Amino acid sequence: MADPKTELVAAWVRAAQDDLGSAVKLVEGETIYPGTALYHCQQCAEKSLKAYLLLKDIEFEKTHRACARTNRKRFLISSSAIAGGRHEREFLVC
Repeated sequence: MADPKTELVAAWVRAAQDDLGSAVKLVEGETIYPGTALYHCQQCAEKSLKAYLLLKDIEFEKTHRACARTNRKRFLISSSAIAGGRHEREFLVC
């Protein structure tokens, strides 16, 4: 059995992979949904970032604002410009 941290990181990676798979499906086929696909890409990036921060033991603020403040850097993730203005107009900043 893996340790709790490894299991949590793996869970975030699986969730990110699910979002990426959803994004791909939304742009394949006769009818495409680019806005929703981009939303899932943003979700994939956010979940991947959370997995990385957990893996590296970098603490971050849990928030629904799609912003994780760490003790080293501030990471901003948003998708409003491409997903219908539902989120703030900020993108991944490292």
